[in-house]
Amino acid sequence: MKKLSFLFIIFCSFILVGCQLVNQPSGKLGQPPTVHMEISGQEYPTILGAYCWHNKNRAECTDTAGPIELAQDKEPIQVGPGEQITFIINYMEPDSELLEQFNTPSYEDVTAIKISDDSFEAPLEEGIYYYSYSLTWTDKGSANNSYGDAVYAFALEVK
Repeated sequence: MKKLSFLFIIFCSFILVGCQLVNQPSGKLGQPPTVHMEISGQEYPTILGAYCWHNKNRAECTDTAGPIELAQDKEPIQVGPGEQITFIINYMEPDSELLEQFNTPSYEDVTAIKISDDSFEAPLEEGIYYYSYSLTWTDKGSANNSYGDAVYAFALEVK
C-alpha cells in the first residue's frame, strides 16, 4: 500500500508541474527573444539592453547603459547608403516597436525611423549612426498583462 501511495504522489506531482507549463510563451524565461538584422543576405546580432520580461508567476527586469554606450564598444556594421535592413525576431510579432537613430555619440540629435514590413533603410549620408530598437509584447489573453518589453542597440557605418 505504501508503494501505491508513493507512486500516486509522484504521478500527481508530474501532472501539477505539467499543467503549470501549459500556455507559457516559448523561449527562455526571464529574457526576451534575440533580435538579428539581415543585411545583403548576411545576419548580424543586436545588443540586448534594458528589459522587463514576464510570465504568469515571475518577472525579471534589468537596466543597462543606453544604446549608444552599448554599441560604442562594438564594431559598427558596414552598410551602403540607403541599403535595406530587415529585423529578424524568432518570436511572435511585437505589438509595438520604435526605432530611434542617434546621429552623434550623444542623445541630443534623435530621429524616429519608419519601419515597414520589419525593414528600414540605412541613411544616405556617410557616417556612424547609433540605434535603439524598442519592442513590446502584450498578452492578448489578459487585458492588463504583457510578456515584456526590451530595448536592442546597434550601430551602422554608412560608407
